[in-house]
Amino acid sequence: MSKKFEGEAQKIQFYANKDAHIRFRVSLEEHNMTMSEFLRACCNAITENDEQMLQFIDSYKESSEKHSKRNNKITKKDLQTGDSILKDLGIEEEDIESLFDFIADQHPEI
Repeated sequence: MSKKFEGEAQKIQFYANKDAHIRFRVSLEEHNMTMSEFLRACCNAITENDEQMLQFIDSYKESSEKHSKRNNKITKKDLQTGDSILKDLGIEEEDIESLFDFIADQHPEI
């Protein structure tokens, strides 16, 4: 493990068949990336609401048998409603981050 993440890291693990694992690793080598670097970039893109990542996720869910079209519509509507409420209240992303920072300062055990 990299010294950069020692002590504060959480392990992310998933299973893939051997062929998929090999193809994944080879594809990333073609892009000069490690699996860890790629997965960290994906995690960051999701948590930062990167528009391209959100479009990819929506596209995947639409084509996936695991995610029903009904639930996808409900989720999309809920996200739009949440964004609309935040906009109506005049709350921006920086305000939300400040609120989380304040909570973390007041309750470090969380």
